Amino acid sequence: MNRNRLVSQMVYLAVVVLVSAACATSQLPPTSVPQTPTPMPPTATSVPPTDTPVSPTPTLAPPTDTPIPPTATTRPTSTAAPSVNDPLSGNPSPRAYVSMAYDSESGQVIIVGGLTGDPNDPTGISGATWAYDMATNNWSQMKPPSGPGRSSGTLAYDIDSDRVILFGSYPEGKTWDTSDLNETWAYDYNKNNWTRLADGPAKHLGTRIAYDAESDRIILFGGYHVSGMLYDDTWAYDFNSDTWTKMEPATKPPGRNYQGMTYDAKADRVLTYGALTVEGKPLETLWAYDFNTDTWQEMVPGEQSFPGMRDYTAMVYDAESDRMILYGGKTEDQSSGEVWMYDYNTNTWTKLESSPNPGKLYKHGMVYIPTIDRSILFGGDVGAYEFSNETWSYDLNTNTWTNVTTQP
Repeated sequence: MNRNRLVSQMVYLAVVVLVSAACATSQLPPTSVPQTPTPMPPTATSVPPTDTPVSPTPTLAPPTDTPIPPTATTRPTSTAAPSVNDPLSGNPSPRAYVSMAYDSESGQVIIVGGLTGDPNDPTGISGATWAYDMATNNWSQMKPPSGPGRSSGTLAYDIDSDRVILFGSYPEGKTWDTSDLNETWAYDYNKNNWTRLADGPAKHLGTRIAYDAESDRIILFGGYHVSGMLYDDTWAYDFNSDTWTKMEPATKPPGRNYQGMTYDAKADRVLTYGALTVEGKPLETLWAYDFNTDTWQEMVPGEQSFPGMRDYTAMVYDAESDRMILYGGKTEDQSSGEVWMYDYNTNTWTKLESSPNPGKLYKHGMVYIPTIDRSILFGGDVGAYEFSNETWSYDLNTNTWTNVTTQP
């Protein structure tokens, strides 16, 4: 498996280099978002993260309140960058690297960007903003006047501010390996506009964020640096003060990217699972983060069954059932169509068998809608860059999936 993943990554990096050279001569926008790339030698300018966990201390250091100063440069408002593969109406085009958030105030599911085409095509990365209304089962391309560049970044909904927060997009003229990948944007559905916020941690490709409602903070973990290092750092973003704060937990999960991540509201914990180390070793233990005490806890599953290797998986918290739901992901050299349920209170995993279902997928997106007690899944890669644009609804109480994709 590691050899196949390494070969795939090396081939993909070679494609990226060729595309970057083409872009330099044609002035076309950047092309692809890679899977976790093949490690590269550190550059003279890169600052590798600390991968070795800090030993626990008897007294836990409280979270630091010192914000990262805002960037001194003017934050431009760029023109939103749609893809040639994004239709103006109907369903979004098939895509992977999907990140979704549910805007509970407006009742809309929001997605931004994603990989929509051939990685060799400079317009294969989308910058379009889409909204899904479950009540009418309708997708709408929002076409805001300005916004982020092309994106395969990560989304979370800040309930207190009523904003969808996007982190990790890159501006036009940049690619994943030439951008700082540290732009933070907020989307207001009611006004259909994007606002550029303070820059966050740089060079965190494939990082994940989740909104901690009790603390009113966006929590960020993980990411990949082009030098070949995986980040194991934890950051918190406060929309009210527009500041990013690096946390200093005594113990932390191994570095990773493109993992599953969600917030368990009842337990008041951010949960993360899956992905691989740089060497290709599966990360098969769930970790739980408590912002109030700045602590990570490894939730060792014991003797019972658990999902095992999952790369590019998706997770949501089902509030009505007080359970976390995990769907799909990449296992060894193939994708998975498995559904797993996790109970934080008992630290137990349960595999759920259901048919029909969305099938084998990875790099898909998923959100939970509390008003109807359903999870919504969209998009994903079924293998070899063959993308899906199906929309599915999941009811945990009856363990049933429904394909709600509208026909053109």
